[in-house]
Amino acid sequence: MCSALVIPLTYVGIERLHLGLYSVALGWIVAWGVRAVVTQWKLHDGAWMRRAPLAA
Repeated sequence: MCSALVIPLTYVGIERLHLGLYSVALGWIVAWGVRAVVTQWKLHDGAWMRRAPLAA
């Protein structure tokens, strides 16, 4: 999920906002922030309780 967000965010940062290579770091920060929000939402929703346990 993170890579799918980083590439377009970095492109927009470089081409449209003219942030240069700073947009790479900002893209990763935003992508990890989105990942953290989605994970928090899944934990709050209780989706982890409805799944089968992982096999070793």
